[in-house]
Amino acid sequence: MLLVVMGTMSGCRSYYALEDFGVRHYGAVSEKLGLTVTRLPSDTTFRRILQKLDFETLAQQFEQWVNSAFTLEPGEWVAIDGKSIKGTVTEPGTANPELHFFGVSL
Repeated sequence: MLLVVMGTMSGCRSYYALEDFGVRHYGAVSEKLGLTVTRLPSDTTFRRILQKLDFETLAQQFEQWVNSAFTLEPGEWVAIDGKSIKGTVTEPGTANPELHFFGVSL
């Protein structure tokens, strides 16, 4: 999921782009996090994972984490940025809400 979030925030708009992002940045990410994984996920793996992911549960867990990790005082500002994976809108007025990501800066 870290590669999905980082890739999406870096402009990846397809599963293939996420795979490419992982290949290009694996060395730096694994070094910083001490990862020893040698096999990176393919574009089809990203697709399978995101299609099976329970986004409602993920959103609830994320909200709980944010509420426990950050406190805002009255009058403080929060910057929010959103990204979508390519193909989330297939017809005018329709969207797949599971494929949108948001970045928040305090």
